[in-house]
This record gives sequence, C-alpha cells and structure tokens, in this order.
Amino acid sequence: MNESTILIHGTNQHHNVKIMDKSKRAYDCSIESTRALELAIAKDERSCSTCPTRFKSVIYSLWIMFFKTHGQAPESSMNLWFMSFSATLALEFLLTIVFILHIANPMANIWRFGLPFLFILPGLPIIAPLWGLLAILCGSAAMLKSYSNMNATLVLVNYPLTIAFLIFEKEPATYLGIILLLLLNKVCLSFFGSKVRQHFVNPTFAKN
Repeated sequence: MNESTILIHGTNQHHNVKIMDKSKRAYDCSIESTRALELAIAKDERSCSTCPTRFKSVIYSLWIMFFKTHGQAPESSMNLWFMSFSATLALEFLLTIVFILHIANPMANIWRFGLPFLFILPGLPIIAPLWGLLAILCGSAAMLKSYSNMNATLVLVNYPLTIAFLIFEKEPATYLGIILLLLLNKVCLSFFGSKVRQHFVNPTFAKN
C-alpha cells in the first residue's frame, strides 16, 4: 500500500493518504498508471466475445449521428437553419399527404399496406408533422424535442413495417420510394431541428 500527499483546495494543509492501487488512480502521472494505460491501449479486443458489443456500439453511434437528440446552437445567422427546417417540414407534409392519397385510392390499400402506416401507432404519421408545425409556431423547444421523439418512433416502428408489407404484397416501387424518401427526410429534420431547438433553448449562444 502506497502513500501520497494531497493538498486541500483553498487551504495550505497537506495530508497523507493511502492508495490501494496507484494504477487505478484518476489523473495519476506515476509510472504504474502510465504502464497500466499502455497495457489497456495495447490490449487486442478483436475477439468473438467482443463482436456483439462492437456491433451494438456501431449501431448506436449511427443512430445518434442520424437522429440527434442533442445539438449545439449555431453561432451564425439562423435564417439558413430556419429556411432549411421549414423546407424539410414542408416536404414531410407533402410526402405524407401523397402516401395517404395512395392508401385511400383504392380503399383496399388500407388493408394491404395502410394498416402499419396509419394504425400501428394510431395516427402518428399525421400527428407528428402537425405537432412539428405547432412547435415552430409556439417556439417551444420542449415540443420540438417531443417531435423528434415522434420521428424516431416512426423510423423504428411504422416505416419498417410498411416497407415489409409493401415488399410482401409486391406493391409498385413508387410506394417504396415514398417511404424511403420519408426516412431520408427524417434525418434532415433531425439535423436541422436540433439546431433550431437549441436556438430556442439559448437564443444568445456564443463561444467565449
């Protein structure tokens, strides 16, 4: 067991403390901790037992990158961000309305591929864009965050099920293309929406 001297912040008092294992001490610059760090870096973790963990980390990293739940308020003018978010939100409305028209004509499409799109999470593909528009009109960061959660839920549940139904029913590729465009548009909404949301949280953000 080793001993080390510490200085209490704000005073001139020194105390001797006992260290059980110097290699595990935070912010330590001793030879033991340096060697422990070198061993940890040099350790080869590419084994079959670590493959699931690495695969999970890759999927989670991609999810965080594409669907941002956090963001940083931009320092530049917000005009470009507002215009980009408005354009992607308008495209969301357009694509959703087009797909709903395809579902309603003929009405038999409701049971073929409209069921997972509209009724698995009842009405969420319609409620989400309206909620996003209301969040912009109210300037609410909390509403924008819930809108982002709605979009993530659609990407995880409704859209994959709709794609599976479209492929199973051998529907025209046009329907599949609309869903894929909705998926890509969700990524753009997440990117621009995170900036707008953080601007609402802190409108005067600037680096010191």
